[in-house]
Amino acid sequence: MHTKESKQQDLNARAQRLWGYRIQEENVFYQRINFFLLAESMLFVAFATVVGGDGERRLFVHAIGWLGVLLTTIWLYVNRRQKRVYEHLRRYVEEACPEYKDVRSTRPKAVLSSWWIMTYMIPGSMLAAWIALLVSALVQSSALICFPWLARIALFIMAIVLA
Repeated sequence: MHTKESKQQDLNARAQRLWGYRIQEENVFYQRINFFLLAESMLFVAFATVVGGDGERRLFVHAIGWLGVLLTTIWLYVNRRQKRVYEHLRRYVEEACPEYKDVRSTRPKAVLSSWWIMTYMIPGSMLAAWIALLVSALVQSSALICFPWLARIALFIMAIVLA
């Protein structure tokens, strides 16, 4: 038989577990952002290093550019999934921790949340940069035949990410 005190202890323990899980999910999100930013930076440096080279090096420019597009697309997908997990968990935390819900509901609202910016805007900007760099590389290497395919691939990638 549970007493009122033991039920309160159970609720407090549940709130602590949910809060710890929330913190863990937030840490995973930020660690992944750090990883992707580091990987993107290294790819941008590699791209800049080989972009001025001769014909043989241009193949590397295209390979690095497409790798950047792929990595950024993966980054967008992973961020989107992590944001959904976090939002799902947030509802449970607000139920278990009324103070958290009160603070969230009364704090000043921003036009764009930092989660939205970090989930979509930063990787989306990187994807746009990679596509612009690839188009530039394709134009410089007279590979305009690939341009319609590039546009289709970019639209396909955005459709996957935003679906």
